[in-house]
Amino acid sequence: MAVWVEDLTEHSFKLCLREVKIFDGLHRGIKINWMAYTNLTVVNFTLSESLVLRSKNSPPQNNEAFCENINFTMPLYAPPVVIVTAKRVNNNSQSSGCDAIAAWVEYTNTTETQICVRNYDPKSKDTINVDYLVFGDPDPCIDVYCNYHGLCKAFGPYDARCVCIDSCPSFQVPVCSSNGTTFDNDCFYKQEMCMLQLNHTVQHPGSCEGFPYQRSRLHMPHVPSLGYSHCEVIHLRPFVFYPDKPVQVQVTVNHVDTRDMNYVHDAAVSIEQFTACVMAAGFNERKSRANVSIDWIAYQGAPAGGVSGEVRMSQ
Repeated sequence: MAVWVEDLTEHSFKLCLREVKIFDGLHRGIKINWMAYTNLTVVNFTLSESLVLRSKNSPPQNNEAFCENINFTMPLYAPPVVIVTAKRVNNNSQSSGCDAIAAWVEYTNTTETQICVRNYDPKSKDTINVDYLVFGDPDPCIDVYCNYHGLCKAFGPYDARCVCIDSCPSFQVPVCSSNGTTFDNDCFYKQEMCMLQLNHTVQHPGSCEGFPYQRSRLHMPHVPSLGYSHCEVIHLRPFVFYPDKPVQVQVTVNHVDTRDMNYVHDAAVSIEQFTACVMAAGFNERKSRANVSIDWIAYQGAPAGGVSGEVRMSQ
């Protein structure tokens, strides 16, 4: 059964009904529900437009139908209700006005719908308008930002929640986080950051280096008198250590004059630099001709088979 509208004005319209299937039996008690509107607005998402079909742009299809995809202006929570009505605009004065046209919804989802129309008179030159209404609820996750690599999931038309990734693929594309942890792929990294609510970043692709370190020797140009110290700031090369993991430093003093017992007094460490200080040892001040240098190594973690840590020394 085809239903369409003709002769639409501000005061009235003609409603047409025609059986399009031969020998389909008797039809009695048919009721047609209709709604007339100009600007329709409801609380939820509403889209009200018209699709214009002219005879010259109708593609030759086997069933003489023309379909067009309608993209929604925003994603919806669930497939909406779509209502379509065909309307004939008579461009031919010789047309009888009884040729049937039909419009229907081929499919619909949360982002688009496809509307089709068929003119049962292929020789007709009339223009066909298809008015359509879309009723639905917007996706509640629109403009929702989730911390810790969480994902927004809609549990209802007005219920949006941030959740963690349920499962991750098993393929191996390792990434190294800023705390020195290797993950099989980016998905596992985001899953752990979300579940533990951590703000570590991806330091670099690939696995983390097991024992990142830097080492060098620094000449101390001046050894102070007894009771005073001399310090030098040692800068570490960038992009060697992980920013969310502590850095340890070991230092030792070398002497050209072995009769002088200078030693490292203090070392303060940060991720970018540390300060090494030396001072004269002993109770009696004496002149020193020592040529002093220090060897140092900065590292994170421990090498394979090794152990590192901290021990608090009691007084």
